[in-house]
Amino acid sequence: MRRIAFALVLAIAAVASTATAQQSEVEVRIVAQRLDDGRVEFALQQRDGDSWGPRILPTRRFFPVSSRGRWLHSSAISLAVAAPAPAASPAAPLDPFVVLVDLWDGVTFLDEMNDVDRNASPAAQAAAFFGIQERAHDYSVRLLGLVPAFAPYGAACEAAISDMSEVARMDGFVAAYYSLIYEGWPHVDYFDVVKAYRDAAKAASDRYFDNAWECRNDNPLPTPPGRGT
Repeated sequence: MRRIAFALVLAIAAVASTATAQQSEVEVRIVAQRLDDGRVEFALQQRDGDSWGPRILPTRRFFPVSSRGRWLHSSAISLAVAAPAPAASPAAPLDPFVVLVDLWDGVTFLDEMNDVDRNASPAAQAAAFFGIQERAHDYSVRLLGLVPAFAPYGAACEAAISDMSEVARMDGFVAAYYSLIYEGWPHVDYFDVVKAYRDAAKAASDRYFDNAWECRNDNPLPTPPGRGT
């Protein structure tokens, strides 16, 4: 999973400025493992001296066994580049809307549920949905922890990250109830509950997009020199 923290949100502009001003080579490799349910999990490792560093896990890293004949992609990963920033070069201003869009790329839980192999055994499908539920819960908690970082950019930015957390939380409930359904729990109302949580996730998603655009309008970036007014 992507590691997202308050420090990352504040450091994006400085890292971008450093990367463009001074080029540094970073050696990485892709690693993968096949899981018990048939999916393939991918990760990235960065060279650390004579060895390889810890596996960096993007949020979207599980490729379904049913995928054939098409390219799939993981969610984005940010790598730290050790290069001193030029003293006379000011950092570019942070665009909170861009950060919101990047974080939204991690809300992939509905896609993951759609990719669960319906030809697998009920137990395997229940396990797959339970794993999605856990990842959705973890991502929701991390997003909620970022709410204070967006507060300085206005109420709309703060609301957008909170809405995104709610989408992940509702998706987690959907996955949890699907897990119970495939485990064979006898409860005739489970599909009604799933629909209610899907509707709640859709409502939170609509609020997110409204607030994200308002966040962008509230935080216009200055016009670069030489571009005019």
